[in-house]
Amino acid sequence: MEEYVNIFNKYSKICTSNSYSVSPEYVYNNNKREIIGYKSYMNIPCQFKSMKLFNELLSSITSDSNPIKADIILSSVNWVISSELQSSLNSQLKIDAIKQAGVTAKQMGESLGSECSILKVSFLNGVYSPSQPLFESAKLASVNVSQPNQSDKSVSITAKYKLKCF
Repeated sequence: MEEYVNIFNKYSKICTSNSYSVSPEYVYNNNKREIIGYKSYMNIPCQFKSMKLFNELLSSITSDSNPIKADIILSSVNWVISSELQSSLNSQLKIDAIKQAGVTAKQMGESLGSECSILKVSFLNGVYSPSQPLFESAKLASVNVSQPNQSDKSVSITAKYKLKCF
């Protein structure tokens, strides 16, 4: 078990040892219980930002050079969007919604034979109006994300907009 602890210590920034236990393993001979060894169990949750690191850790554990052989059970992999990426996606969706409001205002104006403009676009956590700078503090970052081979997840926002035609 010490070999595995040493492996996980190398990855201490992404893996936390949650729990472990050791229990005896028995066989029964002539109604007498005999200890034949011990079993140990470790629960070690890890968070990876790349599949490369995940594969590297998995290779270290299952390597032929590892003197102890163990049954390794991997729980399901959960793909999580980081708060930075979530914020970036929300900012981009807001910009797209504001652009769409502008397109709608132009089309409505053409249909009515007048000029239409955006009064405001409302989101769950804020409002945009043309008199305000567009997302002064928003920074969109380019983030490389490995594609999960799980089902796709979607990110969405709700936007309501008011137009003025004259």
